[in-house]
This record gives sequence, structure tokens and C-alpha cells, in this order.
Amino acid sequence: TFDLIFARDLLFSIRDWPRLVSQAYAALKPGGWLEFESIYGVLGCDDDSLPGDAAFRQYDTLIREAAVKNGTPLEAPGEYARWMREAGFEGVEQRVYKIPSNPWARDKRLKMVGMFEMENFLRGIEGMSFRLFEKGLGWSGMETKVFLASVKKDVRNLRYHMYYP
Repeated sequence: TFDLIFARDLLFSIRDWPRLVSQAYAALKPGGWLEFESIYGVLGCDDDSLPGDAAFRQYDTLIREAAVKNGTPLEAPGEYARWMREAGFEGVEQRVYKIPSNPWARDKRLKMVGMFEMENFLRGIEGMSFRLFEKGLGWSGMETKVFLASVKKDVRNLRYHMYYP
């Protein structure tokens, strides 16, 4: 048994979250802790700076559709707290932060977070998209590559104030 079980960014990996949470509960010592950290995979933009027809908005819709078809919905982190309570955990806390998708934020710390997030996204977008777009949406590799080039352009645009919570 364990004192702490920690998991970060398991999106696209888990098909049965309630089962995972129950297994974690069973594996913890009494009073043990379970901590999940993850983005909530729904793009946000509070000031409407990201146009409705922007490639990044289209990407958000498409990647969520593909993830659902894969059995790994990106909205799952919004249910973590409920699943933990249902499994028997007590004192469940949920903290939500806005993670800028590029360095648009005025706050110095959030600007730095945005720089790291943009770099992470630009380097990893193909890895998290190609298979999902092929299997979930029926896209070819070339279609996906061309589309992702326009998404990357949006991510680099500092006039677009988007984030993931």
C-alpha cells in the first residue's frame, strides 16, 4: 500500500477513470493521498481575441471529437473530484488555474508559463494529434500536417489570448 499516488497529464491514456480512482483508493493506506494534475482539455479565451474561425478553435473541436471516439474524452479532468468522492475519498479539493497557451499574459509569471506552454505545444502537437486524427477522424497524415501548420501559426500569435484551464 502507498501513502501517495500521483499522476499528471494522463489525457489520451485512460479509458475508465472511475476504475482507476477506485484502484488508487484500494491501494492507498488509510489517510493516504491521491493527486491528479491535468489540463481540462477545453480551450478558453475570455476576451474573444481568438476568432471563431481560427484554426486553433477548429483544432480544439476536432481533437475533442477524436478523443471521444478514442474513448479518452478531454473533459474527464472536470470529473476527477466527483469520481474521487464516489470512490470514498474525503476532503477532496479541486484547484483550477488558467494556463496561457502562449506568452500573452501581462503577469510576469504567467507570461513565463505561457512561453513554456507554447513551446511544449508546438513541439508536441504532432505526437498528440496524428494518430487521433487518423483513427478518430479518418484524416490522412498530409491533411493533418497541413492543418497543424495553421494551428501552430495561431499558437504563435500573441494577439490571441487563449488558455487551457
